[in-house]
Amino acid sequence: MSFFGWAMVFLGLFILAGAVAALLVIRLWRTVKALLRDVADLAARLTGSAAGDRA
Repeated sequence: MSFFGWAMVFLGLFILAGAVAALLVIRLWRTVKALLRDVADLAARLTGSAAGDRA
């Protein structure tokens, strides 16, 4: 395979790796947001605030 053929292969792999990394970052961010929401709910419940009273 020519140099440009290999360059296209590695460019494709680089783009694929970037897409996978972006998906992992999005999934991690959504998990962190859910955990923060759970911690806030727990804190509200423990302190007896209005949000905890409604639940």
